[in-house]
Amino acid sequence: MKLAQLQLPNGTLAAPTGIQHLQGDLPDTGKKVFQTGIDLLFYLAAFLAVVMVVISGIQWITSGGDPGKIASAKRRLLYSIIGLIVVAGAFLILNVLTGILGKNPTQILTPTP
Repeated sequence: MKLAQLQLPNGTLAAPTGIQHLQGDLPDTGKKVFQTGIDLLFYLAAFLAVVMVVISGIQWITSGGDPGKIASAKRRLLYSIIGLIVVAGAFLILNVLTGILGKNPTQILTPTP
């Protein structure tokens, strides 16, 4: 089955008028999708780390003086802060490297011919 084609009286096939041609460059679109994915991962990791800090604070407050619950809350708080530092450090390293190289991250991700 052939869709979006028109049989002309002389027997040739042509695209109907009014149909726009697809524009865009697939490698450029791929770079944008990849960069957006990296940005979303940074934001998601930072958001989760902040949520875990809040949860550990609530756990600490509601522990009722139980040493086991307090220790668990302190551990969760420590690991959440470490995770937040790691995410911030990775974001900082990426931005510093792209600044030193004088390129934006999408230019670093694609090799130049």
